[in-house]
Amino acid sequence: MDELMQKITEKLNLTIDKAPEVYEMLKWQNATYETCSTMITYLTMLGVLVGMLTFVALMILRDSNDATLVGVIAVIIPIIVIVVLIIGLYIYRNTHAPDVLFLKTMIK
Repeated sequence: MDELMQKITEKLNLTIDKAPEVYEMLKWQNATYETCSTMITYLTMLGVLVGMLTFVALMILRDSNDATLVGVIAVIIPIIVIVVLIIGLYIYRNTHAPDVLFLKTMIK
């Protein structure tokens, strides 16, 4: 733990007095960042699966006589919801973990 705080103080040019406060803030921001990133990954995989199933459903609806606009919209709505959730998670992650985002881009 002391070694980690030493690295934080060196990287961010902080005094050793401020390191515990900064460490706590970075720890929670990193938890937020990693949780949102994991959720984005899972939603992306779900989106691909739903996209493939939507394609199959649209192909089936195209051949039937019941292919109404309501049926097509009901099949496409899950994709729209997943895309909106992914965008919302990106916005939440980047606004609630700006320091971690900055550090990750600085390290790359």
